[in-house]
Amino acid sequence: MTATPAVLPQWRDLPVYWDWNFRLLICESCGFALGPNQASSHFWEKHQIISRGGRTLRLAQERSTYDHLQALQERERTRHAAIQAATVQDSGIAARSFESLRPWIERTGWGQTYDGLHRDLLRRLTEMPLPYNRRQDHQLWSSPGEADLISPAADEQVIWRIAYAVDSMLDRCEETMQHTGRPILCWLRTFQPSPCYPKPFVFLARSTSTSRYRRIWKRFMVFLFRCFRLGTEVCRTRLRIKFRRK
Repeated sequence: MTATPAVLPQWRDLPVYWDWNFRLLICESCGFALGPNQASSHFWEKHQIISRGGRTLRLAQERSTYDHLQALQERERTRHAAIQAATVQDSGIAARSFESLRPWIERTGWGQTYDGLHRDLLRRLTEMPLPYNRRQDHQLWSSPGEADLISPAADEQVIWRIAYAVDSMLDRCEETMQHTGRPILCWLRTFQPSPCYPKPFVFLARSTSTSRYRRIWKRFMVFLFRCFRLGTEVCRTRLRIKFRRK
């Protein structure tokens, strides 16, 4: 090993040399650039060299021990991958995994609400319709042994108009807010009969947040009307949704 700065005594027995241009240790075995604090872990993980007494390093004699540890790590990674893959069954039905549920999902109860439902069907129900001038059916579900679910082109045109009207509706709401007094806006943020919330209802601060809010509203309206057009029996058996006249 060629001369190095103050780290020379510590790494004298290692196959490294000091690069004066980049001021880094270079591993002669693989050419990997190392900082002084990375050398120990690098030579143990890549070249099975271990430390003794904090200074002298040598090749690990018990290769079988190292191979055993590597096999354990690989088996653990495989096990975790299998657990993650098992959360969604081959049929495409969403399987509930309590480990993957976040606190806000637990509060909303979505794990129970959508347990056993087809994610692909839910996703297709919320997709935005094609532009009005493109008359085309929207396929919601297709599976061997089951009846296909399709939203007709005529329905898609109506749904497109409804989604387009959401922007006009929210524009009117914003215009009304601009001409509404503070007391009424405070009541809009109040969840109890009294007292009134001290701060008024305000617009979203960022334009990106406004766009995202509107996009969610549109997808909700699209989902709602597509489900309604599927019929009572399909909604009950496939989506566990019941529409009421009230």
